[in-house]
Amino acid sequence: MRKNRFHLTDLPSAVIIFIVVFVFFAVSAGGFFSAYNLASILTQSVIPCLLVLGVAIVIMSAGLDLSVGNVLTLSGVTCGLLLKAGMPVALAMLVGVLTGTACGFLNGFMVAKMKLPPFIATLAMMNIASGLANTLSQKKPVYWEREAFPILDTIGTGAVLGIPVFALIGVLVMAVVIFVFYRTRLRTNVYTLGGNEEVLHLSGVSVAKWKIVVFTLSGLMAGVGGVLMDARVTCADPTVGTGLEFAAVVGAVIGGNLQNVGKGNLFGAILGAITLATIRNGLSIMHMNNYWQMVLTGAILVIGMVIRELFVRIEHKKKLKEAEASA
Repeated sequence: MRKNRFHLTDLPSAVIIFIVVFVFFAVSAGGFFSAYNLASILTQSVIPCLLVLGVAIVIMSAGLDLSVGNVLTLSGVTCGLLLKAGMPVALAMLVGVLTGTACGFLNGFMVAKMKLPPFIATLAMMNIASGLANTLSQKKPVYWEREAFPILDTIGTGAVLGIPVFALIGVLVMAVVIFVFYRTRLRTNVYTLGGNEEVLHLSGVSVAKWKIVVFTLSGLMAGVGGVLMDARVTCADPTVGTGLEFAAVVGAVIGGNLQNVGKGNLFGAILGAITLATIRNGLSIMHMNNYWQMVLTGAILVIGMVIRELFVRIEHKKKLKEAEASA
């Protein structure tokens, strides 16, 4: 019997969706295929890709994180207020990242220790983070003296060999997360947690600890996204993260990450996030309003699930034929 055999169910729906939308926009959206626009898509994908990595790992563990968009906002507002107060940029960004990490830890604590369903715990955190961000910022964008922090301009608009520094930092963070996931026990424990947490418990591993770890990681990614967003837009906007949680969940799902299956694909999740960014970019070029973009994002989630179900049925029929042939 062959090992490591490829199955259709291993193919993320995002692969098919990305190919279709890329070809469609390349043909129908003028200027879509220009080098400038393609670079713009990659830059626009950085924040969604950071969020989708954390959300995908949570989903693999049979959880759900609906708070990442507003946690990103709170992290950015915290960092922005500290910059406005004159705190050194490195310390302000660190506190911003730690704010997101703390929110993730609290999500994990509520799920692992207080036994709240992930949907309820992260929905509560979503509202808490939004309320705090709007209260601290007084519902207004937070600005700081740009001249005092030139490093932020370098991060937000600078380039190295033509590659945006913003994108380079994002890719570096993603590379570290992917390396840690695939080269440590994180992947094994996350898969086991998602497939059958009782197995993890019987092996002597703390289920509660790893639930807290995955939610904390998701909060960390949201925190990083928040401070990078500050550098990108040169202010801390208390509404900037609205809707990003849904995009992260959709990107993770069409990227091949589902609950209670004991497996997942971070590269597929990244492709899912890039696919959604490509769709938003193409629709913007075609002057479609944001509301229709929201409609299409929801439709893409449904299409992704339909494609996966089709793959499952094809694989099932193939296995039946193989079983009949070997009988």
